[in-house]
Amino acid sequence: WCEAFSWMPDRPYFDAPPEWEGSYSTRHRNTTMNKDQVKGRIKETRGKIKEVTGNIVGNKKLEEKGKLENAVGKIQAGYGDLKENLKKEK
Repeated sequence: WCEAFSWMPDRPYFDAPPEWEGSYSTRHRNTTMNKDQVKGRIKETRGKIKEVTGNIVGNKKLEEKGKLENAVGKIQAGYGDLKENLKKEK
């Protein structure tokens, strides 16, 4: 380890410093994603890449396909989030 990380213990999940409390890294530590969440996030990313690429090269059809794929991915990821929340409530 280098000196900058000397405060970190040698285990994979460490207790974050107090100033990190409530940050994304501490709230979502040790969580898993279900299949719909993973596939949805992948579709979102692919869609955003297509959308930006279409915008850069001036291809409106590719840009629209990207927007559509991004929206479908958000819906699928949202469905996966809902399933995960319902599972945690049980």
